[in-house]
Amino acid sequence: MDPVKSRPGEPSGGQALELLAEFTLLLRRSGQDVLLAGGALALVVVGLLLQSGAVDDLDRPLAGARLVVLVALAVGSLRCAALLVLTHGDVLHPLSVIRRATDAPARSGWRPYLRVSAKAPPGRSLYEHVQLLIAEAHDRHYHAQAALRWAFGCAGALVVWTVLNSLAGAG
Repeated sequence: MDPVKSRPGEPSGGQALELLAEFTLLLRRSGQDVLLAGGALALVVVGLLLQSGAVDDLDRPLAGARLVVLVALAVGSLRCAALLVLTHGDVLHPLSVIRRATDAPARSGWRPYLRVSAKAPPGRSLYEHVQLLIAEAHDRHYHAQAALRWAFGCAGALVVWTVLNSLAGAG
């Protein structure tokens, strides 16, 4: 069980562990952001459904402002949902390929070094595969953060929508 010797341009063992730690941190943070964004978006949708009667009263005072906020809520909710869908890329399947290539799940007392295996991902080295995974984890993290920002923006717009409906006496 010899550790994989690093080639020129590849990180050493310590750097590889730092990359792995960064990868797991990104996945954890993006998972938390997705959960928060999904929850906030669900609250926005429930709030809109509870106030659906206010849509019929768009002839009351403040109708223009209410219509603008309603359109912003609809567009923001769609954008947030699209970003949430983008976060669910295939990050976990390539991760399982790496675990199989390094025999990580098969050994008890797994050690933080890689060993040469015949089951390496086809067409590219294991190092290149890990680089692509880290890039995908960064993409997932950016999409999750953007979804969270849009969800919180929609939650703020829902508060404005509720206040405007209360001022107009609608709903």
